[in-house]
Amino acid sequence: VLVHSHPEGAVTQAQVGSGSTDQQSDRPINAIVPLAILRTLQMLDRTDPVDLEEFADEVAPRRLGTSATVSAQIDRYTKLVKGGESIGSDEVVQLFRLVGRRKDAALAFSEAGRLAAEEILGQTSTASRIVHRAGQVVARERVNFALAMRLSNRLLGVEMSVEENGGTHAVADGPLTDSAPDGKPCGFFGAALAQLLRRCTDFEGAMMHRSCRARGDETCSWQSGASDGYTR
Repeated sequence: VLVHSHPEGAVTQAQVGSGSTDQQSDRPINAIVPLAILRTLQMLDRTDPVDLEEFADEVAPRRLGTSATVSAQIDRYTKLVKGGESIGSDEVVQLFRLVGRRKDAALAFSEAGRLAAEEILGQTSTASRIVHRAGQVVARERVNFALAMRLSNRLLGVEMSVEENGGTHAVADGPLTDSAPDGKPCGFFGAALAQLLRRCTDFEGAMMHRSCRARGDETCSWQSGASDGYTR
């Protein structure tokens, strides 16, 4: 896979899948999303153990996460996150497709999802954090779940709601969910949603992927459940 820097600075792929994102290219994506993806790749692709040090110069350039392009894009996305800016969805879809071709794609997406959730929590305003703490005394779950809902929408464009049985349901239909035919990118969403719920509420389970656009369903949806039932 050949990766290079786009004239405007976007990470692009010389050869990508045939699917087009033009119809949803006007939908902005929080810059935290691509930042978390690239930071995860950088972590996963670090040069291997000490006994491979003599080959580091030869091996490193072959790994996307250790490339100068990725390092430059991390700097770019970091500045955008600090400025509260978003990214065009077509750029992020290309990045998701790129990651989806890796052998460790499932791991990369899930780790990046958790990292993105932590990043959005770190960006949460002081006022929101005060409300979060106050919620631990008065109507804690309701107040804290409202915070998780707001953050999931801000980070992922995902709508979360409470079911009659007290469980959590989440729905997404953005371009990132079907950026790869096998649905692996959905692991990013499931991991991010679960992490937000764990950090904002007493949630201890996982978000199970019930429907998937990549499998032909109308929307991607997740439902809270026990950790041992988590499939993606």
